[in-house]
Amino acid sequence: MPTQTVPRRLDKYKQKPLYVMTNITVPQTSLNDLPIHIIDKITSDLESNDLINLLNADPSLHYLFTQDYKLVTDLSQDSYDSLPQDFLVTVDKALHSPEVRNFKGTLLLECHDTESSWAYFFELISLLSTETSCEITIYNIESIPFELQEEFHKLVSITASNPGFIKKIHLPDVTTLHLLMIDWDPSVFKLPNVTYLGLGDTTIVDNNVDKELYIPNLEQLYIEGSLNGDLSKLEKIIPSTLHLNEIVKPIDFTKFKYNNLKFLKIESSNGIDKIDDVLFPNLQHLEIINTNIPLISNIKANKLESLIYNSSYYSSISLENFQAENLQQIDIIASSIDHITNVQFPQLKYVKIKLYEQPIPDITNTTFKFLESIEILETEHCIQILDNLTLKKLKIWNIHNDVNYRLSPQTQFPILETLLIAHNEAIQQVPLIYAPNLKNITVLGSFNFVSINNLPKDYPTLTTLVIDNCPVSYINGLEFPNLEVLDIQISSDVFEMNFENNKLPQLKELNISPKVNNSFYSNGNASMTLQWENVEAPNLEIVSINGVQFISKFSTSPYPNLKSLSIDKISDLDIVSNNSLILLNLSHNESIPNLSLGKLPNLEEFYPPIQIDDNTLRWVEDLKKSISEELNSVSDNFGDLKV
Repeated sequence: MPTQTVPRRLDKYKQKPLYVMTNITVPQTSLNDLPIHIIDKITSDLESNDLINLLNADPSLHYLFTQDYKLVTDLSQDSYDSLPQDFLVTVDKALHSPEVRNFKGTLLLECHDTESSWAYFFELISLLSTETSCEITIYNIESIPFELQEEFHKLVSITASNPGFIKKIHLPDVTTLHLLMIDWDPSVFKLPNVTYLGLGDTTIVDNNVDKELYIPNLEQLYIEGSLNGDLSKLEKIIPSTLHLNEIVKPIDFTKFKYNNLKFLKIESSNGIDKIDDVLFPNLQHLEIINTNIPLISNIKANKLESLIYNSSYYSSISLENFQAENLQQIDIIASSIDHITNVQFPQLKYVKIKLYEQPIPDITNTTFKFLESIEILETEHCIQILDNLTLKKLKIWNIHNDVNYRLSPQTQFPILETLLIAHNEAIQQVPLIYAPNLKNITVLGSFNFVSINNLPKDYPTLTTLVIDNCPVSYINGLEFPNLEVLDIQISSDVFEMNFENNKLPQLKELNISPKVNNSFYSNGNASMTLQWENVEAPNLEIVSINGVQFISKFSTSPYPNLKSLSIDKISDLDIVSNNSLILLNLSHNESIPNLSLGKLPNLEEFYPPIQIDDNTLRWVEDLKKSISEELNSVSDNFGDLKV
């Protein structure tokens, strides 16, 4: 049986002297000495457990309570040995006691074991006379069990429809509470440890305007459907996280206080038509998902870090008078942006915008001026929003699914370094923009993109070029003065690729392969061919050409700095003597009829063809012998070679 202890908050009820000054002692004061209306005020705020502790601490107070209160419990009477017998009754006996059922006072109902005794308590409540009121305390549950929910919701409804009958519902151990399709009087509830409160289609009834909802540790408030009635009880309890879902009626956001709110999510709530004139002093994240809110205005949220607005295809949005001095990220999906005026986002760095039907802005383009100070930008279907802007801080720009809109020459990207073009069916080559410092270009999944011929002239500063799943088949006669990395994953539309007569003086890494999992490269059988001739790349260090059938000879002679070579589907390969080569991977070749191998004194890893001839085998044995003792562990990489 649980033991009853006197909590600290009841120390004030113990008899003790009160000292006002050093030399003056006030006589002892007992609760007995107080006026009856003061006693009533004190006891009305006590929980049943507090009242029990008070009676245990001072037996002389019994007479004050036994006429107005009676304790009904599912614990044995031995657990309350210091209480008067006429104050205490077990729930099984109370069910059959007319004296209890017709008690003209307040029954303190204490349920400690819901599984075995809740049905008795609920039946007792249904049998009480109209002259009896009750206070309910349910212990030892963190949430309302499924089998109790129907009866519990009936009690909640009674608190709203029959004020005064259930004076209090105390749930000291509950951490999660859901109320669905119900009338609810929050003033009746004490929820000291609830961290999550969910309200669905709830009507709030306020039968006690002077009493606030007691829920001091609330962290998340979830509201779904319609929220009706007097919302004043919710004003002061908005926690750090508020989630509004499928709200069908407008909510006046100005009525709430948001001092604790850090995360606000509004989802599928087209009943909300605006958010206007609201102060969010501590809000950090605002998400509006699948919701059309055409106007967000007069907002002050200086701790806001991210704003996500994801609406339907047909919606538009406007931002007006929005102050967010710490805002760093904006993500907007809408039909269009009508206007953005008088916004203060001095720390904004990242913006992602997807607009289905955005009109071309006028020459002043004031709506999108705020973009001129960002560092990272993603646009989809709306490249035109950048027209006539100077994006003086932009370093990374990702373009998705955009039409082939030509930006005006006045549009400038003075320090842009990285450009990604993804899934754009309208372009055949990288469009020309003013980006004098562009270093990295990636083109992804754009099935009409066939040429990179304009890049050396338009972007001479380019150092990295990635072509991923695009039908680029001819790279001939090009000179990239600063290109260091070239990565080409050929799309399934290409059967033949030519890589000839190119000057790449700074190239260090070259990768050519089919796009993984396309139908033309299955189980290592190449259906694409590669013609390789006269490629000048004296600084080339890494070459990986896999999954394509070489139809020409490849020699390492022009590449004295080569450190790593992985190549397959080749019949004529000349590996000249080289002091730099560390890795040589030929393992995806069934055999190489014309294979010439020079001296490679620093080779650390060698993966031979599946079938090797006698000359290659002798070369391997000679290589093993020539390796110094300090590198003898390298021989383990060769394994036992078998012809």
